[in-house]
Amino acid sequence: MSRAWSVVVAATALLSLIDVGCASKVLSLDFKKEAGQRRDPATRLRKRASASLPQAPLANAELRYLTNITVGTPAQQVTVLLDTGSSDLWVLSNLKDVCQDPENGCSGGTFDYKSSSTFQDVGQNEFNISYQDGTQISGDYFVDTVNVGGVSLTNMTMGIATLAQSQHPIYNIMGIGYPSNEAILEVDPNGEYDNLVYMMKDQGVISTAAYSLWLNDLDANTGSILFGGIDSDKFSGDLSVMPVQPDASGQSDQLTSFTVALVSLGATASGQNSSFSSQDFPLPVVLDSGTSVTYLPSDLATQIYSGFGVTNDQTQGPIIACSAATADGALNFGFGSANGVVISVSLAELILPIPGGGSVTFPDGTPACEFGITAQDEPPWLFGDTFLRSAYVVYDLESNNIGLAQTVFNATTSNIQEIPSSNSTSGSGSNPNFVSVSSAAIVTQTATQNLHGIGVATGQATLSATGTNVVSNQQSATLHLGGATHASTATATNGATTPAAKSGATVASRPQSFGALSVAMGVLVVLSFMSG
Repeated sequence: MSRAWSVVVAATALLSLIDVGCASKVLSLDFKKEAGQRRDPATRLRKRASASLPQAPLANAELRYLTNITVGTPAQQVTVLLDTGSSDLWVLSNLKDVCQDPENGCSGGTFDYKSSSTFQDVGQNEFNISYQDGTQISGDYFVDTVNVGGVSLTNMTMGIATLAQSQHPIYNIMGIGYPSNEAILEVDPNGEYDNLVYMMKDQGVISTAAYSLWLNDLDANTGSILFGGIDSDKFSGDLSVMPVQPDASGQSDQLTSFTVALVSLGATASGQNSSFSSQDFPLPVVLDSGTSVTYLPSDLATQIYSGFGVTNDQTQGPIIACSAATADGALNFGFGSANGVVISVSLAELILPIPGGGSVTFPDGTPACEFGITAQDEPPWLFGDTFLRSAYVVYDLESNNIGLAQTVFNATTSNIQEIPSSNSTSGSGSNPNFVSVSSAAIVTQTATQNLHGIGVATGQATLSATGTNVVSNQQSATLHLGGATHASTATATNGATTPAAKSGATVASRPQSFGALSVAMGVLVVLSFMSG
C-alpha cells in the first residue's frame, strides 16, 4: 500500500505555527535533550500509591526533553519538561524556599505570579501531586496566559507549586496526557478542565486534540512534537492505528494513559529472526516519554537478558558490555494484531551510559553499560525512551487512537500534514472509514481503520488486552552478545576491585547456547532456536 500521507508544507522554523491557506493548523515545537542523573530503578515506576495523591512520572532519565514557554503578562520564560504520562502543566513559584533542597533546588526557572497582571488563583491548595521517588508537589491552580511556540493561549489552567520536596532536581512539567488523569480529580471528581492540548483546539490553534512525537536517536541533541499534525519525512512505511486500551490496573474502564496492546516480541541478530514467548501476551503497555527505559514482565525480560548477555545487578540494574552497541542486533516489538506494525529497536538504542556518569568495568577490564530493558513483576509496563526513540508516535486524544510507525533517525526534511477535525468515531460524519471499538478491553484491527479519516492497513484480529490470552507455538531464541564470562566482581570508578554487590557490576555466568556463530565488531553473536 502506498503511504497514506500527502505533502502539505515544509517546516521552515524550529518554533512555528504552520498555516496552509486558512485550513491547515499545526503547531511545531522543538525540544532539546539534556543529560540528567538517573534515579534508583526501584523508584521510577508510575503508580498510584495513595488514594489522595495522584502519581505521575517525573524526569528520572539520563535524557530529559525540555522546551521553553512563557507564562503571564508580561511574559516570563520558564523551561518545562515534556511528559506524555501526566496531564497538568505546572510551574514552580518563585517564593522563597519553594525548593527546599539547596543541592537540587528548582530547575528550569520559576514563575513570579505577583508580577503577572493576568494571574488569577482559582484553586487554593488544590494542586497536589506526588511521585514514586518521594517527590511531593503542592500549591494552587491558577489561570493565566501561556505562550507555546509563539502562540498565546489565554485563560489557561495550570498548577503553581508553592512547596516542592525532593531529593532530585525539580523541573516545571508540561503534561500532555488525557485530562482524565489530571491531579485535580483526586480533590474534586468533577474538576476536570481542558488542559494544554484541548486548549490549543478550543482556541483554534489546532483542529483536533492530537499530536505526534519524534524523539530522534540517542545521540541527537533535539527532537520535535507537532500539535495537530504529522511529519511524513520522520517515519517510514504507514502509520498503523490502534485503539487506546484501559489502564492495566483494571481499576476503571476510563482512559487515563496511552496504553496499547503489545502482541509479540522478537529479536534479530546476524540476519536471523526469533520470537520470545510469554503467557502475558497481549500485554497492555503505556507509551510514556517521562520514563527513560522500557519495562517488561520478568519472563520476557529474562529471555532478553539471557539472549544478549545482560546481567541484572542489584545496584545498577541490568548491565551489558558497552561494545555490544556496535553489534548487529535488534528487538522487534509487534502491536495491535498478528499482522500489525512492528517497531524495531537496535541494540545501539538500548545500551546507555552508566547513570550518574559513573564508570563500571568487568574484571577483565571490559566497560559495562546500562541496558534499557528493565524486568518488572506487575503493571504498569511503561515503554519509555529506549523504545520511543525508534517509533514515530501519534497520540490522538480525541478519537482515542495511537498511531505507530518506524522512525527515521536524523531526518533533515519535513512534510507536514494537519490531522483534520473529527466529529465522530462511529463510522459516520467526517470519518466514514473509522472503525470504532465496541469494547475498550478488546483490540480490533481492520484494514480500514484510520486516524481522523486518514486510512492505513493493519490487518485483522481480535485480541484480549487483559493479559489472559497465551501466545503458543512460537519459536523462542537465545541470542548471546558478549565476550568471555565474567566473575561476580567488578572494578569501580576508582579502579579498586570490590565485591559486586557494592560496585554495582555483578555479572553472572552466561548460559550455554548452540547454533549459528558469527563475530560482529569483536562481539560474539550466538543464535540458537528451540521449538516452542
